Amino acid sequence: MKKLFFLLLATGVVALWGCNLSTTPTSTPTSNISQNFAPQFIAAVEPVDPFSVGAARQSAEHDQAISIEGRIGGTPQPFVNGLAAFTMVDFSIPDCCGAECTTPECSPAELAQNIVTVKFVDQNKKTLTVDARELLNLKEKDAVVIDGLVQRDQHGNFTVLANKIFIRPNQ
Repeated sequence: MKKLFFLLLATGVVALWGCNLSTTPTSTPTSNISQNFAPQFIAAVEPVDPFSVGAARQSAEHDQAISIEGRIGGTPQPFVNGLAAFTMVDFSIPDCCGAECTTPECSPAELAQNIVTVKFVDQNKKTLTVDARELLNLKEKDAVVIDGLVQRDQHGNFTVLANKIFIRPNQ
């Protein structure tokens, strides 16, 4: 009887020892998307009839809801490190603006009329403290459409407090 008991006990221990009771996956994801990626900000469908950056700067009012299209860029470093913020320019502005560009479209006066700051914010209108490249999987020169709220200040700065972004593929 003792032999049978020990045989059953040993079989149970071996069976439990061989089972992996952990629910943790053993493989790691191979995606290049950051753990800070926030899909709730990504629009599944491109907004219809967005304003160009230049047209929005001319006609949009403070606190107006808007869709605005452009390209990430316009400055040597369009992303704000550590914040969900970047600059976006009108498609009429060449890709080289912000670098060592000498075209007339890149003059300070022309660029000032065709650039916007985009910020992804919380419910208190505070800029999110995670880099936009990580939060939204963005890179410089991406063509995007932003849905948000226009903010103008007394210095002529034009900002969009964004709530959605559509990233145009291969543009």
